[in-house]
Amino acid sequence: PEPEPEPEPAPAPRRSMADRYGPKGPVDDGPANIDRKF
Repeated sequence: PEPEPEPEPAPAPRRSMADRYGPKGPVDDGPANIDRKF
């Protein structure tokens, strides 16, 4: 019998984006949030 194909890698967990960009995602660095940071 032919070997079963390897399962596709699971998508990265959502928390990985939070670790990179913070809980609000990459849009947190957008101009709309400048007044929030400063």
